[in-house]
Amino acid sequence: MIIKIRELEKLIGMSESTIRREIDDGNFPHSVSISKRLVGWRIKDIEAWEANLI
Repeated sequence: MIIKIRELEKLIGMSESTIRREIDDGNFPHSVSISKRLVGWRIKDIEAWEANLI
C-alpha cells in the first residue's frame, strides 16, 4: 500500500519540511512515483524505518 504526504505526516507526526529534510540527509525512505506529478511512500518502507528508530 502507498500513502501520500498528508497521510504520512499524520502517521509519523512529522511535517512535510521535516520529512523532506530527512530524505535529503539520507535518514528516511525515498518516495515512489504514483504518476507524473504525484509521489507516495510504501507503508512497508515506513514501518521498517520506524522499527529501526527503536
